Amino acid sequence: MSKVEFKNDERTHEFLITIARKGNLDTIQANSDTDLDTIRTNPDTDLDTSPQRRKLTNKEKDIIQFCSVPRSAKEILNRVGVSSHTKNREKYVTSLVEAGYLEMTNPDNPNASNQKYRKK
Repeated sequence: MSKVEFKNDERTHEFLITIARKGNLDTIQANSDTDLDTIRTNPDTDLDTSPQRRKLTNKEKDIIQFCSVPRSAKEILNRVGVSSHTKNREKYVTSLVEAGYLEMTNPDNPNASNQKYRKK
């Protein structure tokens, strides 16, 4: 029988269901005890055209996971706990788009007021 965990996060207005599975999975794993960690990649499925992966901070990993559902830049910056200044948007959103971790929902119009970002 699988272990199921339910969590309601009032701060982010999210409900998380975690189902534990047995075995060794080749998935993304975050280690909250360290400042930096890397995303595991599968050389059999990764193409040479994919962007160069870099080490991610725990905040960046959280943003990527948060963007499993398309989110606005304001939502992302609120999640991280910083103001909506251009400098913060470049540091936390634009850099992840350029690195290939996030993608725009409306890439033809990057400055669209309804622009959202999702996990790539």
